[in-house]
Amino acid sequence: MGARARQLRRAEPARRPGGRPAGRGPAPGIARERVRALLGPPDAGGADEEVYFLGRSTTGPHFETYRIAYDGDGRAARLSVRRD
Repeated sequence: MGARARQLRRAEPARRPGGRPAGRGPAPGIARERVRALLGPPDAGGADEEVYFLGRSTTGPHFETYRIAYDGDGRAARLSVRRD
């Protein structure tokens, strides 16, 4: 497991509406500055998306990336792990 993947798993728990835990890591609605405080600077991306390289998948010969798409206000709109 790469350093980024470890950071993501150690990140503070996300919250569902009502304050219930939703899992670990950034959640939709989190500000770009908070994401960078949790995960550090992105490895790639642009104005509306940032990409973090997680490394090789533990489930096969794939490379994993963590992608965060932002809305116009700079808040996370979509977060996903992608295996290529």
